[in-house]
Amino acid sequence: MSYEVCNKVGGIHTVIKSKARYLVEKYGHNYYLIGPAVNKEEMSAEFEMIKDNPFQKEFKELEKEGIICYYGRWKIDGNPLTILIDYNKLWEKKNEIKYMFWDKWKIDSLRAGSDFEDPLLFSYASAKLLEKIATKKDVLHFHEWLTGGALLILGEKGYKTIFTTHATMLGRVMANYVDNFNILIKNYRERNETLSNKFAYDYGIEAKHLMEKTAVNHATVFTTVSDVTKEECMAIHGREADILLYNGLNVERFPSIEELAYHHKQNKEKIFEFLRAMLYPYYDLEITRKDRVIFIAGRYEFKNKGIDLFIDALGRVNKELKQQNYKGNVFAFFFIPTAIRGEKRKIVENVLLYHFLKTHIKKKIDISLPKVINAMFFGKDIKPEQYDDEERRYKISKIKNNKYETLPLTAFELKYPEDKDLIIQAFKKNELLNRKEDRVKVIFYPAYLSPSDRLLNMSYYDVVRGASIGIFPSLYEPWGYTPVEAIANGTIAITSSTTGFAKYLLNKKSSFNGIYIIEREKKTYKESVEELAKILKKLVLMSKREIAQEKYLGKELSYEFGWSNFIKYYFKAHELALRR
Repeated sequence: MSYEVCNKVGGIHTVIKSKARYLVEKYGHNYYLIGPAVNKEEMSAEFEMIKDNPFQKEFKELEKEGIICYYGRWKIDGNPLTILIDYNKLWEKKNEIKYMFWDKWKIDSLRAGSDFEDPLLFSYASAKLLEKIATKKDVLHFHEWLTGGALLILGEKGYKTIFTTHATMLGRVMANYVDNFNILIKNYRERNETLSNKFAYDYGIEAKHLMEKTAVNHATVFTTVSDVTKEECMAIHGREADILLYNGLNVERFPSIEELAYHHKQNKEKIFEFLRAMLYPYYDLEITRKDRVIFIAGRYEFKNKGIDLFIDALGRVNKELKQQNYKGNVFAFFFIPTAIRGEKRKIVENVLLYHFLKTHIKKKIDISLPKVINAMFFGKDIKPEQYDDEERRYKISKIKNNKYETLPLTAFELKYPEDKDLIIQAFKKNELLNRKEDRVKVIFYPAYLSPSDRLLNMSYYDVVRGASIGIFPSLYEPWGYTPVEAIANGTIAITSSTTGFAKYLLNKKSSFNGIYIIEREKKTYKESVEELAKILKKLVLMSKREIAQEKYLGKELSYEFGWSNFIKYYFKAHELALRR
């Protein structure tokens, strides 16, 4: 059971979705997923209703209580049987349900808002459903505090329960505000002490924290996803995990290294087309074989995700490359979603005009398109009469005049003043201004990637395959899917010693390639910046052959992180719950 079944919110959606096939292979029709029916339109795209419903009687009974259930299959690999729950009518009973959890388990939700109340109602409705369709011989698995309410209700009635926390609420918040959070946790562990609940009250997250803590300590089997969260849960909740459930991927489903080489070339050119359309109004963007596309992706947690560290390292790399008179470019993308009004109008227009010109040229002459477009904009290399016409001249003049007063650092309009944004502020502080002379050029892309958007027109995986390096230097990361996804898609990855993934790798391997791990526990912030800058510069200056070798070795390493290796830990957790 998870709030992210047929409902993409974060990384847990990937966990639930990618492991489903292996659980269906093991348990067949005895494996069910339960999730919220939060968006009927999106639900219809991912969820297939089944008319032959074995729980029709139970569903009708629940409908009388304001709980509407849908029976079908999630249209993903494995097609797992899935029940989605519409619990909107329970909002009338919200305060009554909140009081019940206070009265029985002392979960203080007096200050809680809808971000707590909504999953609480989902949990309550799920418990009502499971009471009718599950038996005491079944194992009920709950992911994150958002399902903790169902675990408490059913655990009290004698059901076998497993609770998995993928990241503690208190840990995630404190790591973003408290310097040396990892040392704090280490000190509490060494003294065998537990953090006071007062910390949660100080940050205004007491309801979520208390729900999580109570679920941890009432579960038949308690699990978490890495050694990092294992130590954290001991210090915050006072219970040691019974077993670790590492996060895997369906790595064998990603393209082969030979296919990735082809995808890289095609997708990199698409990225360059966007960059040309964005920057051509300002100067001749001379893209060469030396140029590197790098990126960071994740939630907008400026400190936790290491966004601050990455930008400071880029500032250092930019200065050093300029001093060395380096001729190539490093294009650094920040795929960090935030509140936006939409794409910047002038940039969208230039992208559309650029594609018009590209199509127009292709019909007339068979010459390298970037070379021709460079010539059209800046009068180089090709004689104008070869492709000259009035419409072409009009389109070019429109692009060249269609620009903002200052060079753009993002292609989107934010819902708040741009100069108040932490990422934009950090760009300016590090003099990353996208000038022609800057060797590092930065692009803040604060929207979810999609093949149907009007700028890059690419999926996340397509962008990863078009890039050379993915940088994920998190200060706090219970596991960390992004570096695994990067190497599985033929891209070099940089991560940090404070992530669950890196801890696993360092504990299991004496050496590895395709992955770089920077030290963030034993070094100061400034030292970590210097280390990351050194690695980035080394990779930027590598030859094409050296980069290809790193990608190949990283791809080989990625197979060790497949569900085919990790799913066994889920089976062990199920067996342990049945024995207790």
